[in-house]
Amino acid sequence: MMNSMLLCFITFLLPTWTSARLEQCTCSAYMLKGKGVREENFVTTRDYVLPGQSCDKAGDEYCKIFCLKKFYRKTGGGDLDFVPPGYKGRSIGEISCIGIGRDVTNERMGVFSKACKKGDFLDTGFLSKQNLCCKGKKYIRC
Repeated sequence: MMNSMLLCFITFLLPTWTSARLEQCTCSAYMLKGKGVREENFVTTRDYVLPGQSCDKAGDEYCKIFCLKKFYRKTGGGDLDFVPPGYKGRSIGEISCIGIGRDVTNERMGVFSKACKKGDFLDTGFLSKQNLCCKGKKYIRC
């Protein structure tokens, strides 16, 4: 009897519990030139596993707020001149120019989220404080 209860738990309940508890949230930064998220405007992305995130509208919103707060903290509120700890003295602008890998003239950077690797990216509303300019993968002030 105990073995059959354990087997039932492992087979049916454990997969449901873990999938509801550990879902992926993708936070990505893109240049906002043109409409929507386009590959050529990609800057950087990070995947996070968020305990308690669901794969529904509430999970989308949870992931969106998580990305907004994460990028706000990591970028000094969207300041391209901010130098985060652990990035070898490089500013957010420098890191962004390396990530995008092309020349950029006077473009804003925005942050997008995607919960559970499904659907389209959602705009978090987070924007860089300054416009970005890159020449030869080097950050220059616009």
